[in-house]
Amino acid sequence: HCDYYQEFEKEKIVWQEMSDLPNFAYDIRKFYTNQTVYIITGQDLKYILGILNSKFSDKYINMIAYSLGSGAKRWIKQYVEQLPLPPITPQNQHIVQQIEELVNQILNLTQSDDYETNPAKQNQVKELEKQIDQLVYQLYNLTEEEIKIIEGK
Repeated sequence: HCDYYQEFEKEKIVWQEMSDLPNFAYDIRKFYTNQTVYIITGQDLKYILGILNSKFSDKYINMIAYSLGSGAKRWIKQYVEQLPLPPITPQNQHIVQQIEELVNQILNLTQSDDYETNPAKQNQVKELEKQIDQLVYQLYNLTEEEIKIIEGK
């Protein structure tokens, strides 16, 4: 018997432990996971998903997590949970809503039957991800200099 069985029955964010880039997915199909895969359930999942898959998240985890010899990082839940998420406030609600809408657009594109073979859709997702990155920078009130560091410029 699993004490947290009911968590798998919820909408959730799922990710693998070892990856070179943020690799968080949104699950509404009630998948079960095993070792080296983690989940997050709760509220505001699409907002959180947008932040977790951002360049900001990648840079942050790169600073605190173990790296593997191949350049991949260990996205252990204890590190992911340290990522400071800006609370949703009346002042940033419009940014949060924009992130959630862009995440919805990405989910629609990536779940289409032809996504893997459609370069136009893949490029569209990359553009939407760039827009999310810019919104995440706004959420964290990053300066141009801080953005350049994250972007590797």
